[in-house]
Amino acid sequence: MIDIDHFKNFNDNHGHLAGDKVLKRIADVMQSCLRKEDAACRYGGEEFTLILPDMDAQGAFAVAERIRLKLETTSLDLNETDSVRITASISIACLNREKSLETFIEKADDALYMAKKNGRNQTFIAQ
Repeated sequence: MIDIDHFKNFNDNHGHLAGDKVLKRIADVMQSCLRKEDAACRYGGEEFTLILPDMDAQGAFAVAERIRLKLETTSLDLNETDSVRITASISIACLNREKSLETFIEKADDALYMAKKNGRNQTFIAQ
């Protein structure tokens, strides 16, 4: 799961059109870091989820870090004079047959909460 850091404040300060630019930039960055068999999906307002078939937690962590680092180093021009940098908090959870889908999502949510609680702009692997 990927959550854009402080997105509500961004929308409040810059407006929803600027927020849409951020969402589009995030989608572009995610797509540039994925394989053709992977999928990036919008999960909620400013949350996304990635589906990375046949990849373990360490491989998913590497993908997540590529996305996170690319986001934090990419400047987004809002207009002719203003630009911003975007950061995201990311969690990794692996689905297996021993866990229900609900448990899988709960673990991803818990890890995302930890990434945000511990300062944001980082990736956590669910335990």
